[in-house]
Amino acid sequence: MKGTTNEILTATMLKKILLFFIAFAMIVGVGTFALAEETPNSSKEYLEYLQLVSDGILDEEITFEYWQQLNELSSRLEAELEQSTQFTLVYNSLSSSSSSSYSMEAGDVFITNATSSKGLTGHAGIAISSTKILHIAGPDHNPETVTLSQWHTTYTDHGWTKVYRHEDSEVASAAAKWAKDTYEGSDAEYKIDMRLDTTHETYCSKIVWQAYYYGPDSHHANGPTIGVRLPYDLPITIHNLSLVKTFDD
Repeated sequence: MKGTTNEILTATMLKKILLFFIAFAMIVGVGTFALAEETPNSSKEYLEYLQLVSDGILDEEITFEYWQQLNELSSRLEAELEQSTQFTLVYNSLSSSSSSSYSMEAGDVFITNATSSKGLTGHAGIAISSTKILHIAGPDHNPETVTLSQWHTTYTDHGWTKVYRHEDSEVASAAAKWAKDTYEGSDAEYKIDMRLDTTHETYCSKIVWQAYYYGPDSHHANGPTIGVRLPYDLPITIHNLSLVKTFDD
């Protein structure tokens, strides 16, 4: 009888151990499956993100999730700019009349939906005088200046350009001077990073935002100085900008 009891106990223990390992395997299996679903290592978007980081275009501090959010926000803001009443009214009222002439002023902010920067959405620049626009064209470029005609050839011929102007000309001039003094002739490298308080690495909309944040006596752009500024959110993050001209192909 004793031997039979031991055999029963041993069988019971083995059964419990077997059930434990089955349950453990199921938990691990489910966890692995969930992780595989959450890991984007097979998606085209994730591979493009890795390539941008590898090429030094994106800072490693920018996570894939944050990059996804930026791309989604950029697409939404671009659509809003195109569909807004302000866009339609300005384009229709200025494009076919004598008032369609445009005289560039220092501090004018240029935003275009055409870009040659490896698919990155949107582009921006700032006028540093009545004849020169300062921008950084993308990877393998340093900040440079172009004429309005050159800007149109590169960008407007392939999309639209919207020009915004600050309501205070002194503020605009101070922003233009800061951009000129800081970036004209600079060897700053192109990189989309999280630091808005640095100038050795930069990108197009960072330059414009910084000009209005650091140039005037008081900040005329929304903080904080960490994160990424998009070309399409400049009319929101820089105070008191108004659309003065839309050029379209």
